[in-house]
Amino acid sequence: MNKKELRANTLNDLKKLNNKYDKENIIFNKLMHHSKFMNAKSIGVTLSMAHEFNTRFLIRYAQITGKTIYVPKCDYKSKEMYFTKYTSPEDITVDSFGIDVMNHDIGKGEAPELMIVPGVRFNKNGYRIGYGGGYYDKYLSNYNGYTISLIFDVQVGEVVVEQHDIPVQYIITESKEWHTGEIQ
Repeated sequence: MNKKELRANTLNDLKKLNNKYDKENIIFNKLMHHSKFMNAKSIGVTLSMAHEFNTRFLIRYAQITGKTIYVPKCDYKSKEMYFTKYTSPEDITVDSFGIDVMNHDIGKGEAPELMIVPGVRFNKNGYRIGYGGGYYDKYLSNYNGYTISLIFDVQVGEVVVEQHDIPVQYIITESKEWHTGEIQ
């Protein structure tokens, strides 16, 4: 299958996912005990869509524990992604593509220590199929921090890897977690 077919099939599987809340709790508990999360002073994370791992509780928990949260924002004209500081739920707005973002650019250009990288489908080596814009791969090509993806088991499988793709360093699902290339 090509990227488009793999993306569509996985999104369909995600929309039919059973016990999503229970699976999210398992994944979140694993993240809470991960040393990179515990030690990070700043975290980059998306404002999730309904079919993805729900990041709202993660954001609130991280704030309570004193971490600074940054969320992505895209400049669709220049095809660049950057991060802005998460301030409060009242400051969330929807961009022209229907994606939740901050309604400001406070902290624009800051690079969080830890990046929670979204995606639709991942292979065991950390390569991913995103939503097709290439924004994360472009951003990650110059990112020096640590990357983790929080995904469901149904998101792991075959991935078409292209030359510009950047793998994540660690993956957590409801049933396992591993450094990419070393399933544990």
